Amino acid sequence: MSATGSGGGAPIDPIFNGNASAGTYSYSFGLANIPIGEYQQITAQWAVGNGRLTATFPYHFKVLGTYRQTRYNTPAESSCTGDPQGVTVYNDSCGIIGGTMTSGFVSRVAAPGSGTGSGHSNDYGDVKEEFYCATGPTAFRGFQTITGSLGTLNDSTVAACQSNPDLYVTGARVFIQGEGVKTVTDACPACCSDGTHLDNYSTSTQCSGLASLPNALTIRLY
Repeated sequence: MSATGSGGGAPIDPIFNGNASAGTYSYSFGLANIPIGEYQQITAQWAVGNGRLTATFPYHFKVLGTYRQTRYNTPAESSCTGDPQGVTVYNDSCGIIGGTMTSGFVSRVAAPGSGTGSGHSNDYGDVKEEFYCATGPTAFRGFQTITGSLGTLNDSTVAACQSNPDLYVTGARVFIQGEGVKTVTDACPACCSDGTHLDNYSTSTQCSGLASLPNALTIRLY
């Protein structure tokens, strides 16, 4: 079995080679042996007796290499510790509706450069950092809908650097070895600093300590 590169380039051959008797089989795609690059089709060839059978399938994918795989989430105030801290919570009309939040939750959501930007509060539904009615680390917008910049968030979505033309695309799907297929639905500014980096969303609501995933081969699927 071989994979042919873009523009009709020379195929990577073989990505799998083996023997089998009659029947139906599932074979490894030989991921460890596929060089970084873009591919347009898969060709399978069988030797049957003294003859050969060949089948070609259009299959567009781009091997991006090994990517760092971090994780992020939307923390719940109930999982954070600390004392009540004064904050200002606004509604969509910039009216003030509260109040106080747990200090650990405030810092987890609004810490400059490392905050999640949103969270599940105890008293004001899902909250986001406020930037229109006011600014600062204690200003929040209450009762919001939390989504990624390109779509919904769940355990099968990832965030990518906004300047990555292969990944930061609405509906882009990626295969992450060991994790399966995920969809890019959010932006990850921190991922731009090292280039080969994805941030995997988790529905865990823990306040902190969300461990990263192992570095893994990442492939864009088209």
